[in-house]
Amino acid sequence: MLDFLNKKKVSSDIYLALSLQEAGAEVFLLQCTGVPASVVILGQKSFSFTNSWERLVEDVDEVLYSLEQAAGVKATRCIIFVYSHLVDINKKEIKEPYLDKIKAISDELGLVATGFMEYHEILSSYFSKNGSGQFNGILCEIDGSFVSFFVYRNGHLDLTKTINRTTDYVETIEVELSELAKTKTLPLRLVLYGIGSLENDAAAFMSKRWSKDIFVQLPKVEVMTNDQIAQALTDSLKSQLLVNDASVVTSISPPTADLSADTLSSGESSSQFDVSDTGFVIGADIQDKSFEPLSPKIPEDDSEFVAPTNMYAQTNKKTPFNSFKFFSLSLKSTAIVFAGLILVVFGLYTLLYSFHKASITLLYDTKPITRTMIVNAATLSVKSKTDQIKATGTIETTGSKFVGEKARGEVSILNKNKDQIILPKGTILLGPKDLRFTLDTETKIASASEQLTSEGNILTVTGKEKTSVTAADIGEEYNLKENTKFEIQNANSGVVAQAIKTLSGGSKKEVRTASRDDFEKLRKEVTSKIKTETKKRVKSENNNQVIDPLTEVKVINEKFSKEIAEEAGDLTLDATAKVKYYFIPLDTAQVMLSTKLAKSIPKDQTLDTNAISFSIKSATLDNGRPKIKLAVKGLPRQKVDTNSIKKSLVGKSVSQIGEISKQYQANGFEYQIETELPMLKSRLPFFTKNLTIIVKTLQ
Repeated sequence: MLDFLNKKKVSSDIYLALSLQEAGAEVFLLQCTGVPASVVILGQKSFSFTNSWERLVEDVDEVLYSLEQAAGVKATRCIIFVYSHLVDINKKEIKEPYLDKIKAISDELGLVATGFMEYHEILSSYFSKNGSGQFNGILCEIDGSFVSFFVYRNGHLDLTKTINRTTDYVETIEVELSELAKTKTLPLRLVLYGIGSLENDAAAFMSKRWSKDIFVQLPKVEVMTNDQIAQALTDSLKSQLLVNDASVVTSISPPTADLSADTLSSGESSSQFDVSDTGFVIGADIQDKSFEPLSPKIPEDDSEFVAPTNMYAQTNKKTPFNSFKFFSLSLKSTAIVFAGLILVVFGLYTLLYSFHKASITLLYDTKPITRTMIVNAATLSVKSKTDQIKATGTIETTGSKFVGEKARGEVSILNKNKDQIILPKGTILLGPKDLRFTLDTETKIASASEQLTSEGNILTVTGKEKTSVTAADIGEEYNLKENTKFEIQNANSGVVAQAIKTLSGGSKKEVRTASRDDFEKLRKEVTSKIKTETKKRVKSENNNQVIDPLTEVKVINEKFSKEIAEEAGDLTLDATAKVKYYFIPLDTAQVMLSTKLAKSIPKDQTLDTNAISFSIKSATLDNGRPKIKLAVKGLPRQKVDTNSIKKSLVGKSVSQIGEISKQYQANGFEYQIETELPMLKSRLPFFTKNLTIIVKTLQ
């Protein structure tokens, strides 16, 4: 990252801050003030390139104009933020094709170019400022088809690499990290940032099974938010404004080029690059000159101060103590000076003694111990209890049935026989397609009669009777038309029926109902809820574990919201059950199990009772007494002399923790420092009482 050549007096300036990406950019309009140092974001907008980098100037001009109009200001300077794949890692310069476009922005928009910054250096500084010391972590920068990653240890950049963003780029990163891990302990923090949604990238890192040769334990994976990145950018600009001495040039990464006026060719307008204000790549690169490290210049003007070889030889050859007036002070003044010194020393002592604390966690790769044991109730102090527990459950119904109305109407029954016919109620009439209707009432039909016509012919007059009928089933198909013919079941052929009017009212639809299977399923679900509630209640009361296979549930009261086959979309059950359960007091079990496992651990390890867990594989009642099969797991802890470790670490730099922890065979470490003084965030406490040693396993 190339910083600014700062002026002694910095007034308020409006900056175009341009964050360049592979396929787009983000524009910030900033108001920067030097005294006091402040950076205010006046506007911000992201955009995609309309024609790759070819129309970069036009795209930036359009977005900048809209931001300037909205804020009512005019940008006069510009600064560039770039992703590292746009920078030549060897030359520490922006690559040539991109540099020409950046120069065009400055030229055509009339802006004074100020500098460019790489994101990873900005973020490293941001984490160091907001953390507990120099940044330790791996930054992973993602921009389109490129991925760059950077390994920082105690604020120092140990590795930088840019690769293509393939589907398996995490594997490529693993190969690079494995080489570095052969000589250095890698940090356990991995931070992703870049363009677009990074959830899939973060998931790839979190699901990766890292070798312990690379990381002593799984690294913590984070994704930076846009707000965090914006804050880091403004903090970086603000830190530049805090430097007010124009004679000082800070180069955090590559050295800057000498951009004095005589380095510009005669054909280049100096108005585009104000060399009194800028000191970075753009001006020098345009002249096809490589960066040269800045070297101090000896002033040619004798009026400027030049430090002599011997400072005291130039001041009447007096010793340094000639001007020291301590012993010429009055007794009262001397007392005040002594009192002040005592207060300063006491204050410093109090600060170091009471407000400079740290905790060191040593990580050991101890192997877990697993055993399968069969124990009886007395050994584990198993107890039983009977309780009443209520539970409610609801499920969707799965049954179905058809509901509707039967068709009804009137028919005329004709009797051609010479005898009277009596048809009882319920007599079946057969219509077309074997559709059946029944008589609603008993019906008597008179016999047929014969009459002599005037021509001498015999005329037979049939008996006729009107009656009502009802369809045998529901459905629209029973709605029959007028004059439809019917046969009378079990009657001779001389008796028939005919619809007087249309038979109507028939309807049918399918509805959901509560089936018998729904009732059984709901009973099982509610019973399961009762068992679960039993385990929760017992564990929350006394830190006990229920022996689930032995739990007996007897439902003593149940109320369903529907009957079997009743129309319903869902079915609810409120139940009360009498529950008898057995449980194991965890504290008692852990003490007993630790005694059994202690015989299996190495002598240099110890086993805490709270590091023992178990699960119940099976359980039976033997003459009313529980017999239980357990799967037991214990995680031993390394025995260490914490007092000796404290004495080794007290007052040391955090960079020495790794080497000292290896002396105690630790596989890794974590640390946290609490202090109000930034200068002490990289230094461990000077008093052993303020140093806490924690021993943990990597499992």
